[in-house]
Amino acid sequence: MDLSLRITPVGNTTSREILGASQEVRELLERVPGVSRVEPQRVAAPERAKGALMDALGSFAVSVAPAVLRATLQTLQTVLARQPAMTKVLIETKDGKVVFEFDPKTVSLQELVDAAERLGAAVPRA
Repeated sequence: MDLSLRITPVGNTTSREILGASQEVRELLERVPGVSRVEPQRVAAPERAKGALMDALGSFAVSVAPAVLRATLQTLQTVLARQPAMTKVLIETKDGKVVFEFDPKTVSLQELVDAAERLGAAVPRA
């Protein structure tokens, strides 16, 4: 299953905090059994920037086995709940059929379980 994951600053979260959290999330997700790929998503740079493409801070493409969705979401919540400022996480399926946004500091375990089930249900069966 291919997912898009975006860590978004809210309030006074700095780009440096998002970058640090993003690197930690990426490193931990790469260790989760069943996660086959975690790579930064590339986006067009702002008009006056030097260079045509840049890595979007906190934006990843993730390939994960549906059976490990819960562990993936719990990893995100654990890492990002430690951030000093508010942060939002947006996860969506490649086709956009399921979108889940949450604040890692306030999301409950049950909400993560429910999201994992919705994401898993969006996977086409072979």
